[in-house]
Amino acid sequence: VDIRYDGAQACAALELARWIIDRALTNPLIIAFDDAHLADDEGIAFLEALSQREEPAPLVVVVSFDAAVERHSPAFRARSDTWLADKRWRRIEFKPPPAAELEKSLVALGASDAQAKGLVQHAQGNPGLASGLWPHVRDGAGLEHLPTTHDGLRLLRVKALGDEVLRACATLSGLGGVAPLAALSAIDPSVPAALSRAATASLVELQPHGPFEVARLTDQRMRPALANVLSQGQLLGARLAAGAWA
Repeated sequence: VDIRYDGAQACAALELARWIIDRALTNPLIIAFDDAHLADDEGIAFLEALSQREEPAPLVVVVSFDAAVERHSPAFRARSDTWLADKRWRRIEFKPPPAAELEKSLVALGASDAQAKGLVQHAQGNPGLASGLWPHVRDGAGLEHLPTTHDGLRLLRVKALGDEVLRACATLSGLGGVAPLAALSAIDPSVPAALSRAATASLVELQPHGPFEVARLTDQRMRPALANVLSQGQLLGARLAAGAWA
């Protein structure tokens, strides 16, 4: 089951949790939520409703979150200890692979021994970050100019498409990561064309939704990286323009 939880549908969080539990009673389910540390208040309420249910149900909920507390959203930081302390949860910590093993995997991708060693050190042993940085090193980028976090890597991918695409993605992010193209055009007529270029790079999805074509960030984890691209005044102006369109 693949369920996309959209913060704009916060009022449905508890009903959705009840619906999933009811479904599990007739059809056992395993549901996975990745990067739960980015969840907002409604997202945490949804997970709490699933985990604190009283009725027995054949439902397994798998939740992954970053061990780095500084990456936790305010909602996750404030409330996760309480609901994760429930005896029905089992916590499993995954440690990164040994540096030598990670270097070997990078060499298999085409890195030299020196490049692999430098990437592992730069990424502080983070396998996802090291492999994500490798294409940039392969294309000639120096490690000193590359980010040291996943958020930085995501921002780097957007910046590679130019400032116009960066601002357009930040505008979309400021509206919750999903919005009709007509609303975005009301903010700035150049935004839809810039988002089309982002869609070509698989950073944005463009999909029909009723009478509208809707843009959605492919990876909602990009939002923290895009949060500081626009000033608070620019974000407020974008939201007011979208609201006026609506």
